[in-house]
Amino acid sequence: MTIDNLYEQIAQNIQDGLNATSEVFEFSVKTMYNEQRPDNPNIFVGTLSYTPADIIPLAGVTVLELNGSVSFVVKKEQAAEINAVLQTWLGAQQGVVSTVGGYSCIGEYETTSRGNIDLTGQMGETISLSFFATWQLVQSAVLTNETTTQLDGKTLPVLSKSIAKQKNVQSDNKAGFAYLQGEPVTQGLAFEYTAYLTKDFSDIVEEILATDYDALTVRHTLTETIGGTTKTYTTTLQSGTILGSVGGIMTVQLYFVVAYPLSTG
Repeated sequence: MTIDNLYEQIAQNIQDGLNATSEVFEFSVKTMYNEQRPDNPNIFVGTLSYTPADIIPLAGVTVLELNGSVSFVVKKEQAAEINAVLQTWLGAQQGVVSTVGGYSCIGEYETTSRGNIDLTGQMGETISLSFFATWQLVQSAVLTNETTTQLDGKTLPVLSKSIAKQKNVQSDNKAGFAYLQGEPVTQGLAFEYTAYLTKDFSDIVEEILATDYDALTVRHTLTETIGGTTKTYTTTLQSGTILGSVGGIMTVQLYFVVAYPLSTG
């Protein structure tokens, strides 16, 4: 599949998304210029313009970074309604992973910008509406946005995560060996998250702020899904930090540990 084919698929995805968002207007998005159809003023044609792609060669992984802009020319009196549809769709795309030509794709979108009022043929006074975007396409790799974390059955809006395994190895000088033999006796998993603090997790706030003994022993169910593998653990919160600044969104840093002995059978 060529780069042009990938952009055609992205244009189709944008078109489908806008049409699913609007109950009044119909959209058509192409990678070449198309004038708005005069026989149906409720069909709005957008143009996807793009620049050459950067191909990042990695062993066993293909990474593409595509850049482009989508622009519409609409009648002045309809600009506010069309802009509202675009803004609604753009707001719903943040963090969404889609499929484009066999690649996992995640886009970063800027808000729409409005041009000046122009006179455009039979359309009369028009305004251009456009937005810029960067799409990252990855093949044979797992995107962070494709992983999920659930805490007590609720999806944790994770910004970053770290999962580490460590084994405690006991060394012993066994008979018949000229060197120390190491045998793992316990192992532990450490889960560290930075996430948005939503109202769904008010119980976590209470646990972090609590000073009584019971808060130290609260059990949590933690479920991780990464690359098609899902595991569930019972754990306790080892440490928690609530962060925020004036005018910003509160975040929370959570640290869980699961420790258990290795089977000797």
